Amino acid sequence: MPGRPKPTALKRLEGNPGKRLLPTDEPQPLAAIPECPTELRGAGKKAWAFLAPRLYQVGLLTEIDGYMLTALCEVISTLSVIWKEKRKKDFSCVQTKHTIDGAGNEHLEVKQNPWLVMEKQYMKELRSFSASFGLSARDRAGLTGLAMEKDVDEFEIYMTKKRSRRNS
Repeated sequence: MPGRPKPTALKRLEGNPGKRLLPTDEPQPLAAIPECPTELRGAGKKAWAFLAPRLYQVGLLTEIDGYMLTALCEVISTLSVIWKEKRKKDFSCVQTKHTIDGAGNEHLEVKQNPWLVMEKQYMKELRSFSASFGLSARDRAGLTGLAMEKDVDEFEIYMTKKRSRRNS
């Protein structure tokens, strides 16, 4: 059973390995850097400032990708909070609870620290959102034309923001 269809832009970056005729009627949103949401704070805002220009530069960010990028940055922000909690001096991977039942028997309950459980869940989310933007080496494997190491053209970013505001 085939997976989700691959966007034409991604097929082009891969060099069209199937050599099939590429569709010409696929929606083409305007390449743009959406405004950073005011709700993003701390690590999320830093992630946006770092990722948005770079994703735009390689053609993986459009005017309609703002919500997906916001979600990715929010996941990064939440992970930052979790990691700060884990750095606390008395952090333990497990939590224990001693109880005594009605018969006077002592019981020891051991469970994973909730911060670790949350970290695992948010790491899954991070991988999922990151894949949408080609942010891991595995997601970029086989892509041609990605130029992550090039300098970001700040003037081009400024002009794109200005054009996208006029079109809104």
